[in-house]
Amino acid sequence: MMQITPTSTSIIEIEGEDHFEFTFEKGSQISPNVNLVVNDTLVYHIYDEIVAKGHVPFFFSYEDLGKLFVTAETHGGIKLASNNVPLEMIATAISRSTKDPMIYYRHVINDIRDQYKVKPEFIAFRNVSYGATNTTAKLMGAYFEEGLLSAFANPSKHPEPVETILRM
Repeated sequence: MMQITPTSTSIIEIEGEDHFEFTFEKGSQISPNVNLVVNDTLVYHIYDEIVAKGHVPFFFSYEDLGKLFVTAETHGGIKLASNNVPLEMIATAISRSTKDPMIYYRHVINDIRDQYKVKPEFIAFRNVSYGATNTTAKLMGAYFEEGLLSAFANPSKHPEPVETILRM
């Protein structure tokens, strides 16, 4: 966390909730130290909220999501992968068409610059309904009831290689 040194602090109420209000006089020092503390648990909390739960901030672009963990080693002290490719693959898996969440966003845009014209919809990484691509994965996942409903609502058009092997 970063320490701040406001001139004064007060508690104000906004829409029924208490919030801290920090006041800084002109020319006063906001923070005596701009060095951030390296904390590896922050990386997990960011992953859990943004990727696993699908709560991607409204100002994130498709490309921003792919680069979310680029500085994890610097700021979190944890190296997630030898390069960013696995993390970009996760970003593409949760980015979907706004018209049909079964369609990957990468199939909607023709060029990376299109991300500013056509916004993606983001699903939770653990979403069985849209995340699992075949009936077997939907039924064998952690959320059986949700997976079963999804398997009935969106059945596989053809078996994937893993399903063929499991049926042998």
